[in-house]
Amino acid sequence: MYLANSHHIAWDKLKHETINYFIGIKNDLYRVSGEHGLAIYRTCLRRFMKEEGMNMLYFDVNDKNVNYFMDYYVLEEIKSILLESIHQQKCIKNSMMSEEDKVSWSIITRSNYELSEEKLGALLIYYQKKASINHKVKLDAEMYKKDIRSSDILLNTGEWETILKGISNEYHHYKSQFEGSSVTFSALQEPLDEHE
Repeated sequence: MYLANSHHIAWDKLKHETINYFIGIKNDLYRVSGEHGLAIYRTCLRRFMKEEGMNMLYFDVNDKNVNYFMDYYVLEEIKSILLESIHQQKCIKNSMMSEEDKVSWSIITRSNYELSEEKLGALLIYYQKKASINHKVKLDAEMYKKDIRSSDILLNTGEWETILKGISNEYHHYKSQFEGSSVTFSALQEPLDEHE
């Protein structure tokens, strides 16, 4: 309530379902990452209210508040954390660190979320479940821009493989729609033809 009031948002005019959905997102993030999940939620909610506060009642009437918040704030924040963690993993992998040190790493992101491998894996699973294929393709494109390959990922989880295979399937589908095109994987950085 305090946050809504500080941004001049008439929270009491929002539908009860909307408020419950926001609380549900908070609870899900807490279950997934504990205090880090709450920090992510608060960061996203503050930014959402600051940037979209005037539109919240409009979004609410059109049942778009929660989707907009999830798509453009929560999933984008998690994507940033994942990209930053992969970049740090690449640096760790390419460093002169001892094998012992490489095993016991944790990620400190730009937003000062200190995430263990376990918490990062849980966030990745959350992202895998909640993100649309469009979010995943954008993640892949940003990995490509940062010259990050799937082999740079140290995190030991099948979720990265699941995300990248989902993207791969989407690229295969796209290629089948446009025969003769030169569609390639981004983060996987292998031509499609080699996988067919």
